[in-house]
Amino acid sequence: MTFYYQNVRGLRSKISQLCVGITNLDCDVFVLTETNLSDDILDMELRLDNYSIYRKDRSVHTSAKKCGGGVLIAVNKRHKSSCLVSNTQEIEQQSPLDIYKTYCDSVEVLLSGCSDTSDVIICGDFNLPGVNWNGEVLTDNSLVRPSAQIVSDMFSYLQLRQRNFCYNSHCELLDLVFSSSEIEVQKAEDAIFSVEGYHPVLIFDLNFTKCMDDLSLNCEVLDLKNCDNDRVSYLLSEINWDSVFNGLDVEQKFGKFVEIVNGVISECTPVKRIGDSRFPRWYNTKLIRLLARKRKLHYQYKKFKSRYFYDEFCVIRSICRREARVCYDNFVERVQSSIPADMRLFWNYVNSLRGSNRLPETMFYKSSKGNVPHEIVNLFASYFSNNYNPCSPSHHEFFFTNDVQLPNISITLQDVRGRLRSLNSNKGPGSDGIPPSVL
Repeated sequence: MTFYYQNVRGLRSKISQLCVGITNLDCDVFVLTETNLSDDILDMELRLDNYSIYRKDRSVHTSAKKCGGGVLIAVNKRHKSSCLVSNTQEIEQQSPLDIYKTYCDSVEVLLSGCSDTSDVIICGDFNLPGVNWNGEVLTDNSLVRPSAQIVSDMFSYLQLRQRNFCYNSHCELLDLVFSSSEIEVQKAEDAIFSVEGYHPVLIFDLNFTKCMDDLSLNCEVLDLKNCDNDRVSYLLSEINWDSVFNGLDVEQKFGKFVEIVNGVISECTPVKRIGDSRFPRWYNTKLIRLLARKRKLHYQYKKFKSRYFYDEFCVIRSICRREARVCYDNFVERVQSSIPADMRLFWNYVNSLRGSNRLPETMFYKSSKGNVPHEIVNLFASYFSNNYNPCSPSHHEFFFTNDVQLPNISITLQDVRGRLRSLNSNKGPGSDGIPPSVL
């Protein structure tokens, strides 16, 4: 998984830039500090369609300041994620020693509940200038700030080492990255926002020792809109139906008919792959291809350290940024212009921002909690239990006779054709699997 870390110096006026910038980068997790967001800004307003968002905005309960601060973590929805709550306060410049003690105690309690800490990453702005880090705390004059010593002792106890050595423009390390894994933290070649002098943009990869769940949903379905209806008609006309239906009753005939028609439709219909898109709906094919080209050039530059690949990467990166802005502006214009005539495009986009179609990983009912499918099903059963009456033994007596009189039913060929022509070809197939467009 690829992690991206940046001090953004406020997001309130940069939401459009955030939306375009994040989707331009092929990262799994984004950690943004100094977001300056508040409760009146909803997650859906950030327009990060493909990401689960976890926020901690500045609060009057944890800081005397009224603005600034705040953290946002965005995790790609391809990966299973959840939030762990810790009792910490914001670490500001010249924070008292008690703030660091509270933070360290909270982290220790949080990790003590984890059975495995081999894949832990803790990163953030610790506001500890003047400290040299090399896995452990070192200083030129051998005088270590008490706050830095507390942080160092705690992470040494947890067997986590400081991995970031990308100094800022003042030769300081304020943003620290602790991990037990041998990760290489680098300055990001591509940044969402302009780089702030005290906080370089960081990027690093973590190869998890345990396989991460990939929640992307992909499957192959028939592309019925491109079905070759002429060939379907021809193949069906070549079938000797009298021979097929010979010796079968009505139900068997219908089952055989549906089986043959579905087979012909499958033969004459191309297959398309559907599922979760890794790109926002406002991306076009040109931009997707440019992003693939950019990723390839970046990989080649990292592998061969060639100036040629880096120059090509920079050119394509600039083109991607311009094209992404054009795509986004065109999409917004298209949605706005469609409102007077048809609101569906607008509401489809709004609904896509409200969240995922998937059920939550953990569900609650009263004091019970379910984490696995059968537990969640039992919670639903408990919730709806009052809507059903308990089963009682049946004492009904039935009397059957052999002289049942059925009414005569007359269906002409014109009746069948009329019903077929009245079908809405835009609707999907019914229980028989045969789409109206083919019929």
